[in-house]
Amino acid sequence: MNENHNPSLSQRRKRIPLSEENRPVAFTDSRSMRLHDLEVKCNALEERNRKLTERIEEYHVQMQQANSKTLQLQKKIKGVLLHVKTTASQTNIPGTLPKSAAQEQEIELLQWKLNVINKYLHGIFPEITEVL
Repeated sequence: MNENHNPSLSQRRKRIPLSEENRPVAFTDSRSMRLHDLEVKCNALEERNRKLTERIEEYHVQMQQANSKTLQLQKKIKGVLLHVKTTASQTNIPGTLPKSAAQEQEIELLQWKLNVINKYLHGIFPEITEVL
């Protein structure tokens, strides 16, 4: 068995009694200290509240901008769809005479429709560099 496990009485450490100078200082309940602590906590909470309010306001501004952009894009898309529909519903190219061969006329009409739609899309969405 280990010697340190059960030391003899002569080898045990003696307790050192607490003297008056070594005793811990008793907590003093000072109202001014408590008031100061509460003021510090209040200031910290006010600062946190201010920062959170700023973040919420920034979020609302971002949401308004996103909603505005969404509405603008929806209006553009509605305009594009309307233009495509009116262009596709035309039976001949405006200002030209009908050709004798129906297949040639249809090919020319389809190419014209595609060209008009591509130009319109490029005008509405200039970031589209690739022609459809």
